[in-house]
Amino acid sequence: MSAVSIRKISSAQNPLLKKILRLYGSGSFRKKERAFVVEGLAEIRRALASPHPLVSLLAPEAAMGARSEVDTLRKGLKPSATHYEIPQALFDKITYRGGRNNALAVFDMTGTRSISSLKIGENSSVLIADAIEKPGNLGALFRTAAALEFHAILIAAPITGALHPNTIRNSLGTVFTLPYAEGSREEIFALMQKHRLHIHVSALQADAISPAHAALHRGGLVVGAEHCGVDDFWLQRADQIIQIPMAATGPDSLNVSTAAAILMYEAQRQRTKRQGQR
Repeated sequence: MSAVSIRKISSAQNPLLKKILRLYGSGSFRKKERAFVVEGLAEIRRALASPHPLVSLLAPEAAMGARSEVDTLRKGLKPSATHYEIPQALFDKITYRGGRNNALAVFDMTGTRSISSLKIGENSSVLIADAIEKPGNLGALFRTAAALEFHAILIAAPITGALHPNTIRNSLGTVFTLPYAEGSREEIFALMQKHRLHIHVSALQADAISPAHAALHRGGLVVGAEHCGVDDFWLQRADQIIQIPMAATGPDSLNVSTAAAILMYEAQRQRTKRQGQR
């Protein structure tokens, strides 16, 4: 295999670096350019296994030694991507984490799934993230859903997206390994109906039942942002409304990623129990 050709960038005024900073900060710019950024070696490796084509890979000069993970990563890439080397100080300036053994990549949005192309079935467990505002929370949902073997995440009425840099970082790159799609509440509800999946809604309601008494082993589990909760659209269509039991003297709500983790764990516990009974 021939050596990888690496271009040098030395100025903060370089057009690519300016573009990367805009990709970090602007969702509308990401949509316009049909591109997004991924920072971190583990996250980049997971992204490389996704349908998204790699456009550019950037690493600091200090990472270019023969033994570095970045150098190893470069050798396994297709020649279509453009490789860059930049001064460590400049790399630290444009990235969140910086560091010598780190990298930054630009990927094309080609390969993003639609609701209709998502492959789920009648026994699937799906997390429905309704109008989640903070990308850190959305990333945590991906990370937990992947760990607890959920089949997919559906992002309803998206405010922030799966390809936001903070979502990717907080997910540890699981946005690229766990199937997901973004769409309207109506589209997602129609998908649930198509596959005969019940809707389980997490909400503070007088008639809510404990997760332990709900049939969470399959279906769509709906969670919403903690400040406003799940939209009425889901409450009106719920097969079950569930509420995590909490101490009367404690808070009346949990962070969405914490609440979802509890509910997804219960769903996995029920699936495992049912599988053991077969």
